[in-house]
Amino acid sequence: MFAAGNDLVSFIDEFATRGWALRGDATGLQWAHEVPVLLLALDFSEEVLEEALLAGAPFIFTHQPFLYRPLNRLQQLNRQREELSQKIDKELLKKYRELSKRRLQGGRYVSLVKGGFYVICNVSLPSSFRARLLNPGQLVFCENGGFLLVRGDRKEKLER
Repeated sequence: MFAAGNDLVSFIDEFATRGWALRGDATGLQWAHEVPVLLLALDFSEEVLEEALLAGAPFIFTHQPFLYRPLNRLQQLNRQREELSQKIDKELLKKYRELSKRRLQGGRYVSLVKGGFYVICNVSLPSSFRARLLNPGQLVFCENGGFLLVRGDRKEKLER
């Protein structure tokens, strides 16, 4: 049996009306194409995807947009980042943002120092850097990659 996309929307609207949608939900037909088999589900999930693959359904029709949860989570993380950034020293945050523009190795801009080695580079920390790391508030940068160096363990004693 073949059904038009609007017929499916009308069918779903009978038991899950658009009035139940959360604020910001994209409702209605988002995309349509004729397909021989489809899977109908309330929400998109890994289980729904597995079922569609087993059924040979190249189309999954869901009531909830499948990007809603990831976008909602991203908004939560952005709010959390904003709240946390208010607690960080402004000059340090400015320096971090400058570093982030460089696009260093794998998106990392800070390297822990543990056991006298840069964790990211696995390079031994020069003795002159060890003393500088002990001074609170002093920014120390890796000569090789430009990473901001941070003591990995506050209790760790850096040998001079």
